[in-house]
Amino acid sequence: MNRAALTLVAGLALASAGSASAAAQCPSPPEIFGKDAVLLSCQVTKPVEWNYPLRLPKYPFGVKDPTAEGNVLLSFIVDTAGQIEPATIRVLRTTNDMYSIAARTAIGNWRGKPARMDATPVRVYVQQEFLFRIRAAASCEWTGAREAPAGLLACR
Repeated sequence: MNRAALTLVAGLALASAGSASAAAQCPSPPEIFGKDAVLLSCQVTKPVEWNYPLRLPKYPFGVKDPTAEGNVLLSFIVDTAGQIEPATIRVLRTTNDMYSIAARTAIGNWRGKPARMDATPVRVYVQQEFLFRIRAAASCEWTGAREAPAGLLACR
């Protein structure tokens, strides 16, 4: 099963496959679950497939040290229509609140095909990491045209 992990370097990182040890730690999905059930990324048979291009966070130049680097780890639920449920977005870790605001703003319009358990669309809990590094970005959108970098990067 796949686990999402993203990194942001004045940009953005995309999902990477989970290791066998991570899969061994994943609890089994319930045999019967209601429409409001939320599964973990490691429990679904098909993860969320984001529609590209994805809007990348913009590096927040209000940060006191404009050469500062940092990261944000967000969690959220993607519904059965492939949209992020705004009320579920949580900052799990951040090195600066301005980075958190930039990351939350960027994911506001992300859309995709929902995660599935076999053929059934399901709600899924996702964690996404953004790494903020000062680096010129070619674009402020991730097109998915090439393999994802180690993380999602912010852009200027």
